[in-house]
Amino acid sequence: MSDSITIGFSRPSKLFPPPLFAWAIMLFDWSNFSHAYVRFHLDAYDRDVVFQASGFKDNFIGWKMFQGMEVIVHEFTIPV
Repeated sequence: MSDSITIGFSRPSKLFPPPLFAWAIMLFDWSNFSHAYVRFHLDAYDRDVVFQASGFKDNFIGWKMFQGMEVIVHEFTIPV
């Protein structure tokens, strides 16, 4: 594992039809993001992975695939 983690905020890239929960979160919070995620590097797979909650489940997904499905609004890195 790497010596840092990245905390990020995102929203779905597909806005029509609008994802109900994402739309409700952005409207309620009056923000431009609907999800928070944690990204870190796994040396065993030599790639970055993302943990996030979506709908009623948690997701573990590769960074490149995540970028294709989400709009990254903001990230910050924390050394660990």
